Amino acid sequence: MAEGMKHKEMKHKVFYNPEVNSAVLHIVGDFSREDAEKTIESLNKIFRDNPETNLLADFSQSLNASLDKDTRKLIQENGGNLRFNKAALVGVSPMTRMIAKIVLVVIGKINESRFFKTEEEALKWLLGDINK
Repeated sequence: MAEGMKHKEMKHKVFYNPEVNSAVLHIVGDFSREDAEKTIESLNKIFRDNPETNLLADFSQSLNASLDKDTRKLIQENGGNLRFNKAALVGVSPMTRMIAKIVLVVIGKINESRFFKTEEEALKWLLGDINK
């Protein structure tokens, strides 16, 4: 492959954590349409392979990130296919929170989702230790 043609590694992390039965998503910096496509594909695989799974999404390393219109549209159109029980969102900026709420309403998961300041609070809620 030519020097300029190397496949760009996604800086965001998506993995399954069996200890908390959750798909874990760490967003780092901006989130492009290509990132969204890869992330949705990875999350769908986790949810297919691990039914009854929660989602822990950490946005604390992307507080000033933005989503362009095309990326927001892709997430809104494809987010409904994500099959999770509960979603805990951590470190969300006001703009990201607004977008996340819209997506959660569209996919019918707003009542199963909560926003948290820390991952520790989010994990307690996901594991049923608190009812926030």
